[in-house]
Amino acid sequence: SSSEGLPLVLVESMGAGCIPIAYDIRYGPADMIRDGRDGFLVAEGDIDAMASRIVDLQRMPHARLEAMRRRARARAREFSDAAITRRWARELHGLRAARSMAAVADAPRAMRLRRRAGLVRARVLRFLGR
Repeated sequence: SSSEGLPLVLVESMGAGCIPIAYDIRYGPADMIRDGRDGFLVAEGDIDAMASRIVDLQRMPHARLEAMRRRARARAREFSDAAITRRWARELHGLRAARSMAAVADAPRAMRLRRRAGLVRARVLRFLGR
């Protein structure tokens, strides 16, 4: 695709130990891949660079390849359901704290924050299947 918020196939493949080589498109792979550590990013549309990275990966020493696989698996765990749920919880708690502070200073703003927190909470619950 030309843009994705979080390419699930990338998370799944890294979790299986695949070393990704991806175009550095907006809103996607750069959020997951740390170039040269757990995968590779190539300038968007640069076919020659993509081919070169594939050849580089094929020629990579076994020890470096295995180290990258371990890092790819570890990176994928940072995007697991549990890890993402913890991140959402922190954000929701932050919104709640901001709402409390705003209620004292600015009642209309607090109402907007409460509404926004409710929308985020509903999305998280839908994501979790509840």
